[in-house]
Amino acid sequence: MKNEGKKEKTFDFKKIFNIKKIVKKPLTYKILFILLILFSFLRQPIQISHLNRTEFPLYPFDERSSFDISGKYAYVSSQIGKIQILEIQNVAKPVLVGEMPINMSEILEVKIIDDHLFISGVEEFFYSSQTTILLIYDISDPKNPEILSKITNDFKRIDDFQIQDRILYIGCPNGLFSYNISNYQEPHYLNNTLRFSIISDMVVKGNYLYCISNYSDFYILDITNPENMVEVSSIKKIGVRDLEINNNYCYSAGFRNLYIINITDPINPILENTSNSRFENNVNIQLCENRENRLICKFSDGFEIFDIENPLHPSSISKWYSKSLIFDLKTINNRVYISTTNDILKIVDISLKGFGISRISDEPVDFIILIIGITAMLLTVNFYKKILFVKNQKLENLS
Repeated sequence: MKNEGKKEKTFDFKKIFNIKKIVKKPLTYKILFILLILFSFLRQPIQISHLNRTEFPLYPFDERSSFDISGKYAYVSSQIGKIQILEIQNVAKPVLVGEMPINMSEILEVKIIDDHLFISGVEEFFYSSQTTILLIYDISDPKNPEILSKITNDFKRIDDFQIQDRILYIGCPNGLFSYNISNYQEPHYLNNTLRFSIISDMVVKGNYLYCISNYSDFYILDITNPENMVEVSSIKKIGVRDLEINNNYCYSAGFRNLYIINITDPINPILENTSNSRFENNVNIQLCENRENRLICKFSDGFEIFDIENPLHPSSISKWYSKSLIFDLKTINNRVYISTTNDILKIVDISLKGFGISRISDEPVDFIILIIGITAMLLTVNFYKKILFVKNQKLENLS
């Protein structure tokens, strides 16, 4: 009985995996393996290009960089005061086409708004004091940007800036500043609101400005008159650092949490839901451009894409991880552009739909391991095929 039980168990094992059927049709299992490989890549974002800092040594390894993209050109910065202009029309092979020396000891952020290049940074640094400035460039000739103006004030440090209707809003540790930049060459100072508050992030939409103060409080300001912005509502002490707005909902990221605020009535915002996540203190969230109902959240070593079709219950679609620290991230069409400690610019394709949380590494060793694994599987099946062939020959000889 014991022997019969063993035979029955072995028979069931072979029956489940259909090894004999696979061996008899070698083309079938090869096609199955190919489909399996394709499916494993289709269910997650795929890196399609990168400029490694060792292969393309524009800056030292320890330099933090920010960037933005206009058309087929990327403007990439570092803390040492230089902007590199990359042509990325061929995403598989970006090309350096120009450089911009910037008189800054530290570049904080590069942003393109209304076809103009804005660069914030520290002009001078002396121990306990520093002069923070915002430069505006004309990039109508993408390879040869022309400086238009320099804005300086008691910013201490510029954390974020936005523009709407030629009004520039600057968030910093000393409140919210506003400027009229109808004439880019002569910006006109308007006002300083929420003075002495740290404004870390903001979104301007319609007649309202939504911002985060002191990494804790959510404010809504009426900006109908930019010279006299008025606070209309707030939600205090929820612990948030970054925000994004989609339709009538504001998504705010805090430590380990994603807060969802209903802003249908800006005068009476309602905290509708809070979802736990693996977010860290330096999380950044933004909408995926040209991808409806997609929210992308950057953390230190990767990003996560959420489906927000149901605005109160975001669902994770996929994750992408990097083996190096991510400095800056932008989404354009179906691609995510990233700057890291190892790469000046990394491009990830997110056009394919995800089927769940997944991980794909930027390390080539993982791809080699995958190939070795597939090869081992093919060799195993071929080896099993030969064993069956030898057994069949012996049976034919005996008969």
